[in-house]
This record gives sequence, C-alpha cells and structure tokens, in this order.
Amino acid sequence: MKTSRAVQTLADHYLRGLTVSSVFGKPVQKGQQTIIPISELRMVMGLRGDELGEAEGLGGAGVARPIGYLEITDDSVRFRPTTPAHVALVIISGMISGVVLTLLIYLLVRTLSQENILSSQHHP
Repeated sequence: MKTSRAVQTLADHYLRGLTVSSVFGKPVQKGQQTIIPISELRMVMGLRGDELGEAEGLGGAGVARPIGYLEITDDSVRFRPTTPAHVALVIISGMISGVVLTLLIYLLVRTLSQENILSSQHHP
C-alpha cells in the first residue's frame, strides 16, 4: 500500500466517525431546561515506512472525555463545566467494573477448566 493511500484510508476511517453527535450528546429535558452534554475528542494518527516501501505500518488512537454541558432555558444558555470529581467518579467506576469483570471471567475460566479436568479423569 502506498504511503499516501494508507494515510488517506486511515484518515477516512477516523473522520467517518466524527460527527456533531461525537461531541454534543443528545439533548435531555429536565423540567424547563434542556441539557446538552459536551465532550472533547482527541485523535492521533501515525505511520512509518522505509524507503523501499516494505516495512509500512499505520495506526491511530482517540480519546473522548466529558467537559461539561449546555444548560438551556427560555432566558439563557450557560456552559457548565464537568468538575474533576465527576470525571474521577466515572473513571473509578470504570476501573471497578473492569476489575469485577476480570475477576468474573477468571472464575468462569477456572471453573470450566476444573470441570474439564474432572470429567477427563472420570472417562479414560
């Protein structure tokens, strides 16, 4: 794959996913207010190759994080930033969920492997 075509393919792949809804969440009604969540998106892309075009590689990564929300009323529009405590709570919740999920998968695999060991011992 030629380098310029590889870059274009990678850029097209990432840009297809970037829409207004990637940054602004769906509006939510809360009494007389409309709340619109806002996120920040960061992306990085990279590629490498040698002069002969044989050792090519490309990749990328992206990060989205909440930065606040718009609070819309009949009288005003205000931006309310997300506090570090909110972000920390989301991160900690995600970490706890990951640990619990990993533990459950470990226990399931261990149980299944023990059942296979026991069943193979009873059937010569």
